[in-house]
Amino acid sequence: MMMPFQVTLLPQYIVSKSLFLYDTSAALILPGIFMPFAVFLLTQIIKTIPDYLIEAARLETKSTFIIIVKIILPQVRTGIVCLIVLNFTEYWNMVAEPLVLMETVSKYPLSVRIPEMLSKSDAGATVASVIFFVPPLLLYLFFKDEIADGLAGYKLKF
Repeated sequence: MMMPFQVTLLPQYIVSKSLFLYDTSAALILPGIFMPFAVFLLTQIIKTIPDYLIEAARLETKSTFIIIVKIILPQVRTGIVCLIVLNFTEYWNMVAEPLVLMETVSKYPLSVRIPEMLSKSDAGATVASVIFFVPPLLLYLFFKDEIADGLAGYKLKF
């Protein structure tokens, strides 16, 4: 988690080639699902749940799945939403990964194509920049309360 993402590009390339994911959208999306920062932060958020709450749930049911779904997930909902928005924004803005993990230029995400559009026409680049900016903005506007609670609401112990 402390290493820069450039260090993980070669292993991502090798894995995507061996799993036949090279030059597909899955090569870009799958590493984002298993992001170490998300695992670390979600672990810290779950540690803020009082032990007595989980112990009381254990007395009611033996099912770990029910405890996770009915007790833990509602408690950490804002943290999960915050992590989803942060991960989406980070992967929406990535430039280096598509250049390494994709070969077909037409499959490149908009974050990589905008500089190319700038050289062709200013109007096209402006439209692309506005379109590129809309999804993160909508996510922020729709989930701004959850983001604020997810970032500040937990007393995390690092």
